[in-house]
Amino acid sequence: MYDDPPELDFDPESIDQMHMVMSVALRLILEGKSLDEFLDWARSSIPMLAPLMLEDFTDEERPKMAYWMGVNLWGSVPRLDNHYKPEPLAKPSRNTPCPCGSGKKYKHCCAHLPELQQLAAETFWVIMPEVVSKTQINRLIKDRQLPVNAVAIMASQFSNEMDDAQVIKMLEPLFAGNASRLNHRHSGLLDMLCDNYNAHYKTEKKKKDLLQRMCQHKDRAIRAEAWQRIASWQLDLGDFPAAMDALSKAMQAEPDNPSHSLLELTLLVSSKQIEQAKQRAAFWRRKLKRYESELPELIDTLRHAETDPAGALQLTMSQADNDPRLLQLLEWIEENADFPIAGYIVEKLEIDAPEETLPYPDPMQNAVTLQPAEDIIKLEQQWIELKPLGKPFSSQLEPMDESDIWENVSDTQWLSFLQQHPQAINSLDILDDLVTLIYIHPNNDSIWGPLGRIQPLLHRCEEIIKLANIPDSCNLPWVIEENRPALRLLIHNINIAINQDNHKHSIALIKLYLQLNPHDNHGYRSLLINHYLQNNQDQKAIEFAANYPEDMLAETRYGQVLAHYRLGDLQAAEQALPDVLNALPLVAEYLIKTRVAQPELSEYGISYGGKDQAWFYREEMRETWKQAKGSLAWLKKKLNS
Repeated sequence: MYDDPPELDFDPESIDQMHMVMSVALRLILEGKSLDEFLDWARSSIPMLAPLMLEDFTDEERPKMAYWMGVNLWGSVPRLDNHYKPEPLAKPSRNTPCPCGSGKKYKHCCAHLPELQQLAAETFWVIMPEVVSKTQINRLIKDRQLPVNAVAIMASQFSNEMDDAQVIKMLEPLFAGNASRLNHRHSGLLDMLCDNYNAHYKTEKKKKDLLQRMCQHKDRAIRAEAWQRIASWQLDLGDFPAAMDALSKAMQAEPDNPSHSLLELTLLVSSKQIEQAKQRAAFWRRKLKRYESELPELIDTLRHAETDPAGALQLTMSQADNDPRLLQLLEWIEENADFPIAGYIVEKLEIDAPEETLPYPDPMQNAVTLQPAEDIIKLEQQWIELKPLGKPFSSQLEPMDESDIWENVSDTQWLSFLQQHPQAINSLDILDDLVTLIYIHPNNDSIWGPLGRIQPLLHRCEEIIKLANIPDSCNLPWVIEENRPALRLLIHNINIAINQDNHKHSIALIKLYLQLNPHDNHGYRSLLINHYLQNNQDQKAIEFAANYPEDMLAETRYGQVLAHYRLGDLQAAEQALPDVLNALPLVAEYLIKTRVAQPELSEYGISYGGKDQAWFYREEMRETWKQAKGSLAWLKKKLNS
């Protein structure tokens, strides 16, 4: 609501010159120049400060136009002696001497010159921080000498400059006590202050106090804004019931606020209530129909959300990201999503047998790679020279030291290449780079980041792998670097399916991944054996765990013990248990305890044999163990024996 006033309809250089004139004029008036002194300055100085503004006038007309520009400025500037409101000068009558000083009557002199439009006072509030010190501004605010809209406009300027301390100093006086000066015309200021609290303080105390007070504000728009902010806050914390309760209170305060619609959809989609999100999208579209011409993008989003709420929100958020290269890449993906899929061929690798016998099947003995057609190989060779990033390190999903890729806005060669070669969408190697590019984009900090729009690439990878008809006896080992693009794309697909709670698809993808890469460098076997046990497929769990006899994952080691126990084969369970307890004793200790405090967790992953591994396994599988009558008592007895 408090954006900068619209720019004048002039070229940038003219606007810069006019900005200079307005800045000097504001300074002179605030310093107390008299009207005559100010108009003398305008007549002599404006032609030099803003020559482009006067270039269409004759030499005789220029000083006259400069004079009237001065009159316009004097009457537009918010004045200290008028409670910071403008005080326009009266227009001369036709038969009075012309004020420009020519000696002629006004009707024979300046009356024929173009009439200047009165400048908006808001324009000068944008300039005021350049003219008046922050200390003076803060004093004027404290003394209530500035109108609220002036404070808001200037605070927006400082917020754009990331001067959060100054924004807080300016806005806090407005929100002191019951914030009686604020009403519905000032919506947006609460969000601005909260944003700057987030940037300036390490704790949420001041923001929490502010929102609690504003929830009781006399103006319903301010109350609604406070409850909306609380809803968004609770959403970030993952507390969906609290977020929905806060949104409900925001709707009660201001039922017709269009911004409630997107927030409600976000809450419903985030809490996996997709069908209800579709219904509410239809409700909001009908309710807000009168805003169709005023808010066409919102109405389009709601219409899209009636069938695909998650996709509608992702599209809206990515457009708001305002990153032209990202938007071009996402558009390229959508435009080529239906491009015919090109086949890959399976190429067997000749690898010497290991010198010693392994306790599990050696995947390298059946290793293959997928090879694209010759035209794709040539494209990949050209791409290598243009692509903006390297491959991710080891089993990670992002490259090392590539954090500034998206900041290099001048690097657009790779985008041009893609636009010239739509067939590049059939290269697993190029798709791997594009997904990595999107994965590391800074906007993926949000749940509605661009990562949600890579699925066409991941589905294509899945189809390419299936169409290659890799024999069941063969696999694509991760240790062979040529195989990593396909496997990494499959991994992204698994992770997205897991995040979307698409359990059936995620399990199918995990089975495909483990078939292709049985060594499982990413630990997905833990999810699959848990799935078998949670669905009472004990024999499958035992057969699956046998593929990993010396595994350090708790899921496979303890999973096979639980499966034997549930099948009533206590001899097999007791035979397997000593090795399991010897390798991972903390897991058993955490399982048998009624309560366990969460240990300190590391951002770098779990430590095998550590408290974090034991805690994670307990969180996921203790209920499944409890359902097997007597299993925890049996485990406790064996642990203590």
